[in-house]
Amino acid sequence: MFRKILIFLLLLILWFFSSIFIPFDYGYYLSLNTFIKLPSNIISIIWIIIYILNTTSIYLLIKDNELNNDYYFILIMYYISNQLFTLFFSYFHNLILSLIIIIISSISSIYLYIETKKINKTSSYYLIPNFIWNNILLILFIIIIIIN
Repeated sequence: MFRKILIFLLLLILWFFSSIFIPFDYGYYLSLNTFIKLPSNIISIIWIIIYILNTTSIYLLIKDNELNNDYYFILIMYYISNQLFTLFFSYFHNLILSLIIIIISSISSIYLYIETKKINKTSSYYLIPNFIWNNILLILFIIIIIIN
């Protein structure tokens, strides 16, 4: 039981890697011209929920299934794009690179859902909020790019 909790927590901590080392620059976010600005606590809560759901999905897959290389590739692609967004947006303040990363993240979240569904349909349901949030962010970020 302790080993299972430890593995779950380790997977969860990996999602918070960029948040720990590169905190979200809410001041920069507020300086952008846009008609929709979510409060930072709501953004944080949404990401925490998504990270917990992602971890649950991955943990259930690791625990019960033999995973293929396609799944690992898509998972790594999504993870890297997810982590790089904070770097490009909050640290470098580069909207174009942030948009490219969000596009990659949105596309890889779709493929992650599809690959997960091939392996375990129940685990794929945990990824639906992730998919929805990434596409909402993509739309909002396109609007931010157009306005700024």
